[in-house]
Amino acid sequence: MPETDLKRRLAKRFREVNDDHPLTDADNAPVSTQFVTLEGLCAARAVTPTRSAG
Repeated sequence: MPETDLKRRLAKRFREVNDDHPLTDADNAPVSTQFVTLEGLCAARAVTPTRSAG
């Protein structure tokens, strides 16, 4: 089975079991104040993100 088909089927099954609950801007607001993306963190520190070897 191709990987893309597996991903599609897994996502479909996840939604069947858990339903689909899109987040609103109000849902994301507390998260946005606590966390940053890796790219944002690296830009703030003037470093380049690298992939972990482990």
